[in-house]
Amino acid sequence: MQMRKMIPTLLLFTVAISMPCSPVRAEVGKESDKETVKESSKIDPLVLTVNGIPVTRSDVDRIIALMVTQLPKHMETEKLKAKTEESARDKMVEITLLFQAGSKSLPADFDKQLEELFQEKRSKFTTVAGFEFNLKKLGMTEAEYRNFLRRELIVNNFIKTTYIDKITITDQEIADFYKEKKDGFKIREESRKVSHILVPVDAKATDDQKKAARAKADRLHDRVVKGEDFAEVARKESSDVTARLGGSLDFISKGQMPPPFEKAAYALKKGEISGVVETPLGLHIIQLNDISAAEFETLANVKEKIKDHLKNIEAKKRLNSYLATAKKSAVITVADNK
Repeated sequence: MQMRKMIPTLLLFTVAISMPCSPVRAEVGKESDKETVKESSKIDPLVLTVNGIPVTRSDVDRIIALMVTQLPKHMETEKLKAKTEESARDKMVEITLLFQAGSKSLPADFDKQLEELFQEKRSKFTTVAGFEFNLKKLGMTEAEYRNFLRRELIVNNFIKTTYIDKITITDQEIADFYKEKKDGFKIREESRKVSHILVPVDAKATDDQKKAARAKADRLHDRVVKGEDFAEVARKESSDVTARLGGSLDFISKGQMPPPFEKAAYALKKGEISGVVETPLGLHIIQLNDISAAEFETLANVKEKIKDHLKNIEAKKRLNSYLATAKKSAVITVADNK
């Protein structure tokens, strides 16, 4: 089961803030905000400010890059990238508003959390030199990277404590979701054990040859439906390599056989024999010998994943409502870089 496909990221910004942002970042409520904006514009062009907090060109570009990675390859055109500019700016406004709101009430152990996050990120590199080399590629010093992580942690803490932690998902809601979306928890598709008898028909066969092949297939079909042993008829009459196995193809799953063959095989009940089925290989007579049912993850195994998914859905609704209101009262200034 591809659970990751069923459980989307809460919002795009929760992915975006995990990416290194521009090195220069203003702190909420500090007198240096305006000076930082001026300084940042020299290093990284200013795009806009949100309640005095700068959003730079690299901030927006990273959101655009993230959006583009989520598009099908054939849609990654320059024209389409340009259309994401407005959406990326709006997303950075949302990130900045959440950063501002979260900065108003930091947990008592915030500094400890920040240090632990920094050490976690650094531990992904086998050497200190490797970590420093990566920062250099990003154009960031260690202090600037810590400042970036600070924003990430503030936003994530705000989302978690204000929304996710306050949402309760009942066992009944989880069970209902599992029942409704059960196909998404499939581990193994249903498979069917089949045998067949093949009467080949060449692609260049004449009409007479095709009629002769059809007549033979009809005769063989009559024999097996009237009670002759299917495997014995297959051994003697089938032109497939499986003839020596009594026509057995063992277990097949959807997508393995030509569509007409698959459709006929999956329409049969155990022990039944199909009519004559035509595929590019020729004419088939199919017998269904057994069915191996599909397997699913148990509810117990996916309960916590479903709970997180449902919490994310509800949190996204509440968060979007908050952001819609916050944007209305925010002071957003677009930079003039002409």
